[in-house]
Amino acid sequence: MKNYLLLLLTIIPSCTELWAQATLLYETYDLKDGLPSNEVYRIDEDQWQQLWVSTANGVVYYDGNRFIVPDFLQNTKLGLVEGIVVLDDQNIWLSHLKLFQTLHYNGQNLSTISTGSPRHLDLQFKDDDTSLISYQETEILFSNRKGTIHKEIYLVNDPLLRPRINSLIQLKEGRLLIGTDHGPFLFRDDQFLEINSLKNRRQEVGALFQDQAGLISLIQNQKIYFLNQDLKLKDSLELPVSDEIRAYCNMGRYNIWLATKSMQILQYYNGQWLDQTHQLSLENQHVNYLYVDINQNLWISTNYDGLLCIPNKPFKYINIESGLGSNFINRIEPLGDKQFLAASGAGLDLIDSNFRARPIRSSKNLRSYCNDVLILNSGSIYTGLSKGKPEDYFAAEYPINNRVHNIPASTLSHDGDTVYAGTYAGTILKKYQNKTLEIIRFTGRQLTDIILFKKGLSAVATKTGLHLFHRYRKDSVNLDFLIVKTAPELLNSPINDLHLNQKGELLIASSIGLYYFKEGRFQKISPDEDPSIYTSVCTDKLGRIYAGTKKGLFCFSEQDTLYLGKHSGLLSDEVSYLFYDQDEDQIWVGGNKGLSILKAEDWQKFKSSFPEFYLDSYTLIPGKTMDINKGSIPEFQYDQNNIRFHLKRKGRPGNKAYAYYQINSTAGQWLPMNNDLIELFNLHPGKYELNIRMSNSPFDASPTQSFTFSIAAPFWQNIFFQLVLGLSLVALMVWIALIRVKQVRMEEAQKLEVLQQVKALELRSLTAMMNPHFLFNSLNTVQHFASKYKDIKAIHYISGISKLLKLQLESLFHNRISLEEEIKRLKLYVELESVRLDSELTFQIEVDEKLNIQETFIPTMMLQPFIENALWHGLRKREKDKKLKLRIKLQNPEQLQVCIEDNGLGWKKNPRERESKHISRGIQLVRERLMQFNNQDETGLIIINSLSEDLIYPGTQVSFLLPFKRS
Repeated sequence: MKNYLLLLLTIIPSCTELWAQATLLYETYDLKDGLPSNEVYRIDEDQWQQLWVSTANGVVYYDGNRFIVPDFLQNTKLGLVEGIVVLDDQNIWLSHLKLFQTLHYNGQNLSTISTGSPRHLDLQFKDDDTSLISYQETEILFSNRKGTIHKEIYLVNDPLLRPRINSLIQLKEGRLLIGTDHGPFLFRDDQFLEINSLKNRRQEVGALFQDQAGLISLIQNQKIYFLNQDLKLKDSLELPVSDEIRAYCNMGRYNIWLATKSMQILQYYNGQWLDQTHQLSLENQHVNYLYVDINQNLWISTNYDGLLCIPNKPFKYINIESGLGSNFINRIEPLGDKQFLAASGAGLDLIDSNFRARPIRSSKNLRSYCNDVLILNSGSIYTGLSKGKPEDYFAAEYPINNRVHNIPASTLSHDGDTVYAGTYAGTILKKYQNKTLEIIRFTGRQLTDIILFKKGLSAVATKTGLHLFHRYRKDSVNLDFLIVKTAPELLNSPINDLHLNQKGELLIASSIGLYYFKEGRFQKISPDEDPSIYTSVCTDKLGRIYAGTKKGLFCFSEQDTLYLGKHSGLLSDEVSYLFYDQDEDQIWVGGNKGLSILKAEDWQKFKSSFPEFYLDSYTLIPGKTMDINKGSIPEFQYDQNNIRFHLKRKGRPGNKAYAYYQINSTAGQWLPMNNDLIELFNLHPGKYELNIRMSNSPFDASPTQSFTFSIAAPFWQNIFFQLVLGLSLVALMVWIALIRVKQVRMEEAQKLEVLQQVKALELRSLTAMMNPHFLFNSLNTVQHFASKYKDIKAIHYISGISKLLKLQLESLFHNRISLEEEIKRLKLYVELESVRLDSELTFQIEVDEKLNIQETFIPTMMLQPFIENALWHGLRKREKDKKLKLRIKLQNPEQLQVCIEDNGLGWKKNPRERESKHISRGIQLVRERLMQFNNQDETGLIIINSLSEDLIYPGTQVSFLLPFKRS
């Protein structure tokens, strides 16, 4: 638990018992902060400036926020560890008092190095990085980095005469300075030498200390001797007590701390010895160790109260303990002679040159909340109070020459001897020569500040926005249109403070950021991503801008941006008011816990030492983790666009740090990092810039490290590939065109071939019909002779043959014939053939009712060959009851199902049909034509089956599909 206590310190001069007042800030750390015990012994730092502490219940390190047990001791109960030396976080030495052991951690294991009495164990690391020197009681041990002891030496060989070693420090060139109860000795080149520069060199040495500058402090005989590295005496200082010194540290020749055996804490500061025991509440307990860290913070280990830290902060403080009526400061006004008036939450206070404060009270001893204070050139003082009446302006009497005038106002400003007062009701009052005039009213808006420019231009800050007006005009012309042009957001945002710098530029602290008004334009100073509420603003003589927020103090300069907070020494993170004292070049920071005063030149002391880090490895999600060699990130393939980068800090992972990353600074926003990991998903091909920044505070503008990497475009987006692909497509299109031309030519050739085949078939049909034509002519002659000789049956038969041959000859000149004509011709043909067969024959024709035989056209000469085949190969040998049936059915919109049945001998019993090579020429012609019509091979064109299971006359059924067209 950190307790910030303001203490009045007693200053005791070495010769007299004079007392003086000073202010000291310190912090306490105990069990609540993670210490395993409030009994603390030794302190040391590692290479990352982390504090390591040994206690009565083990060892912990400090991560800047809490004390943490290191990983290698998580399951180890050490108990009391008196000494600790940390060379780095992988090389730690411990002295265990109860086990009488020296322990060593090598980065992997904790092992025992030596046994004995390690009560006074100390360690020093030689310059050549080869040996460690430790001492315990009367011996000095030399060991390597692994802890192996390779040398033991004694000052005197005789065990009875050996001096006890009290302290040991390492000097330059590998020398050792040893403090014993027989005086100081120098160990060099394996020899012990006495220090001739000291008169009482044989007396006991109480302590040895070497500060960061190499100055040696040697305590002996009630004095502190200051020696250089050559062990020549530079100065000495008398101790104020004769007690034994238990702990000592030197923060510089004029700032020395020591703890005595009689439980006193003494500080030598600015030529005086100060007893700090009571003020630090360390009565009746021992101080075990004093340690100054690299940042010059003093750490005090105690027996019962844990750790105390006195931070090295260049601040002066003024608060209630210093005499202020209230810790909440609204305004500071210089009074002259290094005196200041402070408007606070309890009225008006006077601060003198020694930073002591006292309240100023009226004759009625009244104290009221004071919003503002104003001192005119004439010396008149005006205060803006939360309570009061206008008629009481001059009613109060103060001990400052009766010059204080109280006004119920929230803010004050002046132009010469003219006072402008802003009220809670939103009115600006102008007061001049005891006359009060209302010049402008902002209804219902509490005014927070007024700035008066030259030539009458004025700026007013209210709780609801910023406004501009002209104070010399009778109508106080509203000039808000100047705000609307460049920063309209300021019209509707709370404005907390206004400040006019040396160049005449207006600075605006608002709830949405920090702005300035220059040459008629508003511009934002603070970053857009900054969520801070700015409460106050001021500038120093160098033009640096100081901005207060509810989270700390910022300083904006051309070089960088710095941040201060409670951790830096401010009394509070909440800053409500800023004032720049030009005469002393000091920044006064007001908050809810008082005033913190800092020299402007000391600002640079707070420049952050930002954590060091580097990109350690990356993981392709999902995939293996790969190391990054010297920050060089390889090019990723197009499908490797889900990447996890692993950041590694040069320090213990437990260190608290604020890390952010950004992809492509031109467009990306800063995103917080989680567990030092950066996960990027669905990255498009292209080049990327990964920006990373890390700081110890969320408000530090830390430097940015940039890393570049790229995602390769897929091969199909490569220019060469696209060129090859384009050429290939062109070649493919040309090839397809050539193939198509070839196909068209082949199709034309096939059509020509089909046409030639059709013509050949027609020629063969015509040739086949030449004999019937000749017969037709011959039959006419036979008919003439039969008629002449009166043979009626012959005449009738010959007439039928003539009609049939005529119909066939007519059909030769048409590709298609109507179904009606075809049926008519088939009936005539069957009638003639039945005469030849000289037997009765039943010929039955069935046509689908859906067909119109007059409008249905089929190819010519497609049915007659099958009818002829049925008569002469099926029915010819049957003696009686001969039947022939023709069925025509609509199969689909383009084909007819034709079925011809007879009850004759059957195709299987006909020896001529069983010969596979014997096929009727007429049927063969039909097959070829069907193949052309249906665009398929012979398979399945004509189906021939037995009609019944009769053993003698099984009959034959022939079926096929015939194309047709409608008229």
